Amino acid sequence: MRKYDFEESVVYLVRKAARIFSNAMDLELRKIGVTVAQWYVLAALSMNNGLTQKEIAEIQGIEASTVVPIIDGLERQGFIERRTDPADRRVNRIYLVEEKLNSLWDSMIECVLVVRRVASKDISESDLETVKRVLKKATENVLALSTNIELSQQGEIRK
Repeated sequence: MRKYDFEESVVYLVRKAARIFSNAMDLELRKIGVTVAQWYVLAALSMNNGLTQKEIAEIQGIEASTVVPIIDGLERQGFIERRTDPADRRVNRIYLVEEKLNSLWDSMIECVLVVRRVASKDISESDLETVKRVLKKATENVLALSTNIELSQQGEIRK
């Protein structure tokens, strides 16, 4: 069997870092009564309020059915509300309830900043910028590959 050094693989390292960051953020956020899963939904909505459940799931890279209980919980807490899409009554759009969320939002941001400070300890700003630039480019490259593979499977690209 062919040997492969998984522990030095970029994919392995990114996955490991993402899991560790997510766990650290969950620990911090739970101190104020929020889960990391809730944070990810609220963060997605803060960047683009009025997403559908399906769009939130796609952004998070999870199944739509997985996001349902998260959205239900946030709605029960009054942090979000569902509204029928005027263009398609079958679709619900999810909106932040800013009046309710404002009191907690700053605390959530502080939790994220704590994790960021710990993670970036002894790493120069220049190195952090390089990491972000490289990850963005690698993501762009893989997305292009994925798009080509999907198109190829649909018979739109012949190699």
